[in-house]
Amino acid sequence: MASAAETSVLEQISEDFLQCSICLEQFKTPKTLPCLHTFCQQCLVTLVEKKGSLSCPTCSTPCQLPEGGVSALKDNFFMTNLIEIFQQTMDSTTEVEIKCEGCEEKTATQRCLDCQQFNCDHCVNVHRNFPALRSHRIITTEEYTQVKSSKLSVIVKDVYCTIHPDQLVTFYCNTCQTPVCTGCTIVNHRIPDHSHSDLKVVAEEYRTLLRNMVDKMKVKEEEIDHVLHTIKAECNQLEDKCKEEEREIHRKAEEIIKKTREEEERMVDEIKRKYNQKKKDAQADIDKLELTHGNIKGTRNYVETLVHHGNAVHLLSTKENIVHQLQTLIAMETKLKEGSENEQSAVHIQFNNMNSQLVRHADVCIGKCTVDIESTEKGKPVRLVITTRDDDGNCVISRQEVKAMLLRPDGSREAMAVSNQSDGTYLMYVYRKQLGNYQVNVTIRNEELPTSPIIIQHVKGLVKTMGRSLEQDCISTGYYGIALNKAGDIVTLGTDNKFLHISMDGVLRNTITTEKHPIACSDGVYFSVTDPQEDPYRGNNHEQFYRSILEIQNENGETTEINLKSKMHYQIVIAIAVNPANGNIYILHDRDHRDHSGISIYDKHGEYVKSILLPSGKGQGEFSNFTSLIISSTGHMFIPDRDNHRIQVFTQDGEFLYHFGCHGKGDGELTSPSCIAIDKYRHVYVGEKGRVQKFEMGGRFICRIDNEWDGLEEIKALALTDDDPCKVVVLDNFRIEYKNYPNIKVLVQLVYDQ
Repeated sequence: MASAAETSVLEQISEDFLQCSICLEQFKTPKTLPCLHTFCQQCLVTLVEKKGSLSCPTCSTPCQLPEGGVSALKDNFFMTNLIEIFQQTMDSTTEVEIKCEGCEEKTATQRCLDCQQFNCDHCVNVHRNFPALRSHRIITTEEYTQVKSSKLSVIVKDVYCTIHPDQLVTFYCNTCQTPVCTGCTIVNHRIPDHSHSDLKVVAEEYRTLLRNMVDKMKVKEEEIDHVLHTIKAECNQLEDKCKEEEREIHRKAEEIIKKTREEEERMVDEIKRKYNQKKKDAQADIDKLELTHGNIKGTRNYVETLVHHGNAVHLLSTKENIVHQLQTLIAMETKLKEGSENEQSAVHIQFNNMNSQLVRHADVCIGKCTVDIESTEKGKPVRLVITTRDDDGNCVISRQEVKAMLLRPDGSREAMAVSNQSDGTYLMYVYRKQLGNYQVNVTIRNEELPTSPIIIQHVKGLVKTMGRSLEQDCISTGYYGIALNKAGDIVTLGTDNKFLHISMDGVLRNTITTEKHPIACSDGVYFSVTDPQEDPYRGNNHEQFYRSILEIQNENGETTEINLKSKMHYQIVIAIAVNPANGNIYILHDRDHRDHSGISIYDKHGEYVKSILLPSGKGQGEFSNFTSLIISSTGHMFIPDRDNHRIQVFTQDGEFLYHFGCHGKGDGELTSPSCIAIDKYRHVYVGEKGRVQKFEMGGRFICRIDNEWDGLEEIKALALTDDDPCKVVVLDNFRIEYKNYPNIKVLVQLVYDQ
């Protein structure tokens, strides 16, 4: 049985303490890292080979390996001796008799602490007779058991030098800060390059230092224990507080849900009531439209039958009535009516009242508040919406007052009325009665929002003229095309094969000269067509075709050629347009080999589709000097009929639909229209002699864009910007001594018409 002293040793040095945390076995050649964690040498080698670097597996502290690698790390002699003592202690717990390590026959009765050997009485006498061994400490086996249970340092095995295995480590090199033997002080650690001290003296001083530091560590450990206890107590309090807040939130949520459901029922009833009324009104509109639809369908069927089967007398006997009826039906307004704004606003306000119960009051973050300008209908004020947010970007109701100041174009100031919607938004309205810029400054707690001032334009007519200031770069024999490229620059075409790139500020950015004669541009792409040549191959139907080349050049000067094959041998190309509906290419030309004018249609690969004749005359579908062609998003072709003072509209297949405009200088009347443009809202802009007018798609006059004093003269082309509302860029030729300048003028529509 193990004695009480032996049990004490086992309690002091447990097997886990001597176990590597990587292989979970007893240490083999233990190595100590800078963080004081110890591992087997081979375990560290395997870890470095796997990861390429070394970090402590216990605390993840990076370790810089010395030049010799893992084997050059510090040996843990203390751990090695503890393992030996632990093994001996474990052996002593057994009832196996300890043999003398000298004669290996008799029972050991004593142990030499310096030689670390068990000896019998006879071998001890021999040991003492050697002069070199007389100073060794010899005790009985009983005394050895008591000593090692009380003070292990007394029985720890002496350490021998790894370089000189037969010599004890007795010195400490102060220079290298490492224990050495006598041989090392002569070879590798010689004086005067190295200084030495007695190993035991240095160890005792170091032991005293460690004791002091351990005492401080105990104080630090107690401090951390106190902090941990405090934090854990706070966590428990937080958990209790969280549960309390959670219960309060659930209670308030139930109240809101109850009110919301009541409001939901009331609003559903209100919506149903409005729905029934709207449905009744819509049904009346349906009945009216169905009657109109039947009238249109019946009229169309009658006219189609008359056209296909009637003779000349049948056709002309009711000409006036039929034409009048068709024009009336075509011009009929078929747009949907917009809903009542007042009713929509009422529902919106009801929802806002509900939202106000869900949005909290808080201090706002000025940098995260925004002001949005909502577009308004013509003749109505500008509506500004201020959204207030906290530091996290959440919409909140500001605890501080939201103020706004309006600066009018004439310099007068006025404090604006700001309406709190109780949902984190605030409304303001700007009423404009003067042309110019209105400036709105928004402040919260006397700090301006980063988006202030908000500028609202209220302008109409000419805002910029450019071209004449570009001097010699702009001189040409004529200009007849204009477009806006992707960068927003203005591109204009000269008859001398010159493209000019001009910024909106009037700066000439680039000039490109081509060898071929350009005839159109669109979205920064320039088109030119070579003269058609007869195609020697006529095909199986023996129809004669003509070939030409369509050259497409981008704003960087890169070109793409498409072979065109047509039945028409046209001589003069007027315009080129691309149909947005199907991508087909339309070429408007004057006089083919049969002295006909018309449109040649090709697919996007250059394959011929069909030709559309445009005969001369004043009737429907007949022209007297057409000048341009544009195709709407629905595929309808709009062609200015210059000398007939009108705009004619066709389907993409060439069927005549309607025309609008008549000769005159009044609103909606036209004088020699030369060019046309269509915006994203399908409004039609017509450039004519000295002015630009705006129409609905069906031809109803909306307004005049320019002013009398803007000085428009010979308008050649129009282009529209992407602004809302868009700006109208006008190419107006300006002649000096038989030289033409691209006098480019930028017109702005009336943004908010009062």
